[in-house]
Amino acid sequence: MNELASQNEIETALKAMRTYSGSFPREAIETAINLGESLRPHLVSILKQSIAAASPAMTDEDWQSFTIATYILAKLRAQEAFGSFIEVSSLPEDVIDRLFEEMVSEALPKFLASTFNGDFSALQKVALNKALDGYVRSAAITTYLLLFKNKLISRNDLILAFKQFFSDLHQDESYVVLASLVCDSVTIHGTELLPEIRNAFAGGYVDSSVISLAEAEGNLAENPDQVLEAFQADGLYDLIDDPIAEMEWWSFWLENQPKPNPKKIIPEIPVSPEYEPPKKSTMTVAAPAIPHLNENRDVGRNDACPCGSGKKYKKCCLGKAATIATNNA
Repeated sequence: MNELASQNEIETALKAMRTYSGSFPREAIETAINLGESLRPHLVSILKQSIAAASPAMTDEDWQSFTIATYILAKLRAQEAFGSFIEVSSLPEDVIDRLFEEMVSEALPKFLASTFNGDFSALQKVALNKALDGYVRSAAITTYLLLFKNKLISRNDLILAFKQFFSDLHQDESYVVLASLVCDSVTIHGTELLPEIRNAFAGGYVDSSVISLAEAEGNLAENPDQVLEAFQADGLYDLIDDPIAEMEWWSFWLENQPKPNPKKIIPEIPVSPEYEPPKKSTMTVAAPAIPHLNENRDVGRNDACPCGSGKKYKKCCLGKAATIATNNA
């Protein structure tokens, strides 16, 4: 990591970050990673300016520069960026969707945990603010899982925090927030939270399409060692160490690449004068029924969606698969 980068190197790197082609900007990211600390104050400025000027109409150049800056700052564990990520939470939903390309549930916890400065009250305020988007509030709660996995808080502290969230969020009208809290509790095999989970369902304030009481109880009855082993192996709860690995699989880069010209020149085939086309048959043949095969039948509700959106399966294609199966039936 070059800590003595020249001004010319810094300016070239910043320009490359804004050079948008639609393809994954691997070289620009690698250059920014190599410059590291030399680029850090400039990345903080990009983050703050992007948030201040963010809108649904944000240009692709500004979006790419913002995105690279966020991931490099997270890799650098830049605690000075934590406040800016908290500030993102208060932006309008359509602006947040533009900034994170609808990956806020997965990306925001990583940014908050990777730059965490010890301010738990900031996370709590986001989680409890009913005026904010439900998925943003859920992201603040999920951040605790990342802090726990990476040994920044103890399990006891995590359980106490979740118990308080269950108490404070009782009768919260954003059903997705309590559902997310239940899912997070199950993810770390939080049997200590079972009374709070049952109370939440009894009050009718949990979105059962995300997780049902039977599912929660069933998961909590599983072998705790296996559940916690799966949690430790799940990359969704890792801090950001490799920005390229985090971003290169995004469907966004593929969807926005220049499309080839679909028009093809089809040569004319000469037809013999003696040729007579076959007569069209009047017999009707019923098409064979094609059963629907669920290609995602082995994908768990909390796994990354195989479509490449970056969302969890339950928040993306799970509902689509159920609809297809129902229609076919």
